[in-house]
Amino acid sequence: MMRLATKEDLTNIMLVYMKARKFMKDTGNPDQWGDNRPTYEAVVTDIDQKRMYIIEGDEGILGVFSLYDYDKDYEDIDGQWLNDEPYVAIHKLAANGMKKGVLKKALDFAKTKSNNIRIDTHKHNKVMQLNIKRNKFSYVGRIYIDGELERLAYHLVV
Repeated sequence: MMRLATKEDLTNIMLVYMKARKFMKDTGNPDQWGDNRPTYEAVVTDIDQKRMYIIEGDEGILGVFSLYDYDKDYEDIDGQWLNDEPYVAIHKLAANGMKKGVLKKALDFAKTKSNNIRIDTHKHNKVMQLNIKRNKFSYVGRIYIDGELERLAYHLVV
């Protein structure tokens, strides 16, 4: 099941992110989220703006993600997007590690909002890169979050 996150979910969302940060560190990606990203404040903002979603199963929260309809960091790219049409961007995707397929579930939901989907990840996040490629995204270049944090950019047109 997919639903909008609420402030009542904050504790559980932050636990999912804590597990995801540990998994990233354990798999050779200690820098993407460090010890505190996504921040509590960023999660609250996404909830308030009704763009954070919960993926639930019988086991509880399986994953979380935010769906943006615009990202200023995507304006400048060292490369080229597949098109300049309106898009949605999947951000802050994290799984609790209980089940596979969280990206696929987020992507299936994103496809209900747009046929133009963007995503990015850290160069050391090999697990996410593999999942992104498995889901037919094309690598299109590099973007910089807040003008400094380098990310690999991917684009899917369905």
